[in-house]
This record gives sequence, structure tokens and C-alpha cells, in this order.
Amino acid sequence: MMVSQNNKKVVSMNEVDERLVYVNRLQGNLSTIRKMAGWSAEALGQKIGLSKQSISKLETGKSLMTIAQYIAIRTMFDFEIQNNPETGPVLAQVLKMLIDDPALPDDQDDSNEDNTSSVGTTAIPASPLAGSTASTIAGAAAILGSMWMSGIFKK
Repeated sequence: MMVSQNNKKVVSMNEVDERLVYVNRLQGNLSTIRKMAGWSAEALGQKIGLSKQSISKLETGKSLMTIAQYIAIRTMFDFEIQNNPETGPVLAQVLKMLIDDPALPDDQDDSNEDNTSSVGTTAIPASPLAGSTASTIAGAAAILGSMWMSGIFKK
């Protein structure tokens, strides 16, 4: 993080690029992780306020995952880890191996050709939110996303 002349914190492009690596990793592994959690695309979509089709497009790479979507999905996975003793520990290990601490950086991993697309920050129009839980999660994701991008959260 840098400090500008007017003493405001500024996020460097390297920090933004590093954060997008996590978004790219989650998008590339979303189908696998979702299935490990025991959720259908429809169930995950309902949890975060997206349609089944939107989840499918994220999983196939037809739509790019936004940082807000990343945070909403990770929040749901983290909630599952904390509240499901059967699948939580395994899901935590899978997230660590595939997203948080992979053996090879993305640019050196030639084993998964589908995981080579670049993730941008262009917002994808979301479907109307269904239910108060989805609204709460979506609102929290937007707030946390802006805090995360501004560098309030550190690794």
C-alpha cells in the first residue's frame, strides 16, 4: 500500500493484480468446490442472490467473476466450513489447496488449460436478489469488497 501526497492510502496495481489472482482461481475451480460443499448451482445461486444460469456462466467462463461475487461466494464457503462438521474440514483444505495456497502460481500451472483466462473488474449485471439472506450477503459483499480493494484487509 502506498500513501499519496495528501496522506490518503492508495492501492498499488500490483496489489489489485494479486487480488484478482484469487478471483481467477476461485472461478476456475468453482464447480469442483461447489460440488464438494454438496450444493447444486441453483442452491449456491440462491445463497448469494444469483440465478442458476449465472452460476453456470461463472463456472464455464462465459461470464467473468467480479470481486463482489468472489467475496459473496467465499463468505458462503466460509460459513459452510464453520457450521458443517461433516464437510467443513475437507472444504477448508480444498479451498486452501486450490485458492489460497496453491503449489504453483497461476502463470506456471500448465496442467489446467481452462484456468488461463484473465479476470477483469467489469461488473456483471446481477439478477434481482431473492430473499433477505441474499440481500444481506450481497450488501455485506459490496462493503467488504470495497474495504478489501482499499487495502483494509491484509492477508
